[in-house]
Amino acid sequence: MTAAETSGSELRVARLHDGGMMATVARSDAGGSGKMNKYSCTMTSISDFLFATLVAEDDQQAKQMAIDAMKAGEPRNWSARVLEANVEGPARVLSSGRREA
Repeated sequence: MTAAETSGSELRVARLHDGGMMATVARSDAGGSGKMNKYSCTMTSISDFLFATLVAEDDQQAKQMAIDAMKAGEPRNWSARVLEANVEGPARVLSSGRREA
């Protein structure tokens, strides 16, 4: 896997060995400062690789937003990884997509 990163609150993208792309998401810190995290959520099925880059409060919210954006899967089917901590809210989907596996 190779990765391309940008500074600040821009999207970070990782290209997988099969040519697919990985996206991002975010969550708020416990102090309640209004900051969130940027997440990368991914899900692989037999025929597709789904991804979403999000800003969310926590992993569960990120997974649910990815499900809503892609209309696929359940929370246990999605993986969520923090790409960047303490980004400004509100919770939102930055990008999403589907690639053939």
